[in-house]
Amino acid sequence: MNSFNGKLRIAILSVGKIGSTFAFQLAKVGGHDVTVIARPGSTRLAQLQRDGAIVDAKGERANVHVAESLDEQVAYDLVIVTLLAHQVESLLPALQRSKVHPVHVQYI
Repeated sequence: MNSFNGKLRIAILSVGKIGSTFAFQLAKVGGHDVTVIARPGSTRLAQLQRDGAIVDAKGERANVHVAESLDEQVAYDLVIVTLLAHQVESLLPALQRSKVHPVHVQYI
Protein backbone atom coordinates (compact mmCIF):
# COMPACT_ATOMS: atom_id res chain seq x y z
CA MET A 1 0.00 0.00 0.00
CA ASN A 2 1.15 3.52 -0.72
CA SER A 3 2.21 4.69 2.75
CA PHE A 4 2.01 8.38 1.88
CA ASN A 5 -1.75 8.68 1.50
CA GLY A 6 -3.33 5.24 1.95
CA LYS A 7 -4.48 5.11 -1.69
CA LEU A 8 -4.08 1.87 -3.58
CA ARG A 9 -3.39 1.63 -7.30
CA ILE A 10 -5.99 -0.89 -8.48
CA ALA A 11 -6.75 -2.43 -11.89
CA ILE A 12 -10.06 -4.10 -12.60
CA LEU A 13 -10.14 -6.46 -15.56
CA SER A 14 -13.64 -6.72 -17.03
CA VAL A 15 -16.14 -4.04 -16.12
CA GLY A 16 -19.54 -5.61 -16.43
CA LYS A 17 -21.93 -5.30 -13.51
CA ILE A 18 -19.59 -6.83 -10.90
CA GLY A 19 -16.41 -5.12 -12.09
CA SER A 20 -18.22 -1.79 -12.39
CA THR A 21 -19.56 -2.11 -8.85
CA PHE A 22 -16.07 -2.80 -7.51
CA ALA A 23 -14.62 0.08 -9.53
CA PHE A 24 -17.29 2.53 -8.41
CA GLN A 25 -16.95 1.67 -4.73
CA LEU A 26 -13.15 1.60 -4.71
CA ALA A 27 -12.81 4.90 -6.62
CA LYS A 28 -15.73 6.93 -5.27
CA VAL A 29 -16.07 5.64 -1.73
CA GLY A 30 -12.53 4.38 -1.11
CA GLY A 31 -10.73 7.17 -2.94
CA HIS A 32 -8.35 4.74 -4.64
CA ASP A 33 -6.64 5.18 -8.01
CA VAL A 34 -8.63 2.76 -10.20
CA THR A 35 -7.96 1.68 -13.77
CA VAL A 36 -10.70 -0.28 -15.52
CA ILE A 37 -9.85 -2.54 -18.43
CA ALA A 38 -12.50 -3.44 -21.01
CA ARG A 39 -12.34 -5.60 -24.10
CA PRO A 40 -10.71 -3.82 -27.06
CA GLY A 41 -13.27 -2.61 -29.59
CA SER A 42 -16.21 -3.24 -27.25
CA THR A 43 -19.17 -0.94 -26.75
CA ARG A 44 -18.34 -0.88 -23.04
CA LEU A 45 -14.79 0.36 -23.71
CA ALA A 46 -16.12 3.16 -25.94
CA GLN A 47 -18.65 4.15 -23.27
CA LEU A 48 -15.99 4.22 -20.53
CA GLN A 49 -13.61 6.23 -22.71
CA ARG A 50 -16.37 8.74 -23.46
CA ASP A 51 -17.45 9.07 -19.81
CA GLY A 52 -14.01 8.76 -18.18
CA ALA A 53 -15.92 7.34 -15.25
CA ILE A 54 -18.17 4.61 -13.95
CA VAL A 55 -21.67 6.09 -13.90
CA ASP A 56 -24.22 4.42 -11.63
CA ALA A 57 -27.99 4.18 -12.13
CA LYS A 58 -28.51 7.47 -10.26
CA GLY A 59 -26.04 9.29 -12.51
CA GLU A 60 -23.32 9.49 -9.84
CA ARG A 61 -19.81 9.35 -11.27
CA ALA A 62 -16.65 7.69 -10.04
CA ASN A 63 -13.69 8.89 -12.07
CA VAL A 64 -11.43 6.08 -13.28
CA HIS A 65 -8.64 5.54 -15.78
CA VAL A 66 -9.73 3.51 -18.79
CA ALA A 67 -7.59 1.02 -20.74
CA GLU A 68 -8.03 -1.82 -23.19
CA SER A 69 -5.22 -3.97 -21.76
CA LEU A 70 -3.26 -4.43 -18.56
CA ASP A 71 -0.14 -2.26 -18.55
CA GLU A 72 2.44 -4.80 -17.39
CA GLN A 73 4.85 -2.02 -16.38
CA VAL A 74 2.53 -0.51 -13.76
CA ALA A 75 3.08 -1.79 -10.24
CA TYR A 76 -0.57 -2.12 -9.21
CA ASP A 77 -1.21 -2.86 -5.56
CA LEU A 78 -4.21 -4.99 -6.49
CA VAL A 79 -5.66 -6.46 -9.68
CA ILE A 80 -9.25 -7.68 -9.57
CA VAL A 81 -10.39 -9.98 -12.37
CA THR A 82 -14.15 -10.33 -12.78
CA LEU A 83 -14.35 -12.88 -15.57
CA LEU A 84 -15.70 -16.40 -15.82
CA ALA A 85 -13.17 -19.04 -14.72
CA HIS A 86 -12.59 -20.33 -18.27
CA GLN A 87 -11.71 -16.79 -19.44
CA VAL A 88 -9.09 -16.15 -16.75
CA GLU A 89 -6.53 -18.62 -18.04
CA SER A 90 -5.77 -16.48 -21.10
CA LEU A 91 -4.90 -13.54 -18.79
CA LEU A 92 -2.47 -15.43 -16.57
CA PRO A 93 0.64 -14.92 -18.75
CA ALA A 94 0.15 -11.13 -18.74
CA LEU A 95 -0.46 -11.13 -14.98
CA GLN A 96 2.67 -13.20 -14.38
CA ARG A 97 4.78 -10.88 -16.56
CA SER A 98 3.39 -7.80 -14.82
CA LYS A 99 4.81 -5.99 -11.83
CA VAL A 100 1.90 -7.34 -9.75
CA HIS A 101 3.37 -9.89 -7.35
CA PRO A 102 2.40 -12.22 -5.92
CA VAL A 103 -0.37 -13.30 -8.29
CA HIS A 104 -3.10 -15.24 -6.52
CA VAL A 105 -6.12 -16.49 -8.42
CA GLN A 106 -9.30 -17.32 -6.52
CA TYR A 107 -12.19 -18.86 -8.41
CA ILE A 108 -15.71 -18.47 -7.12
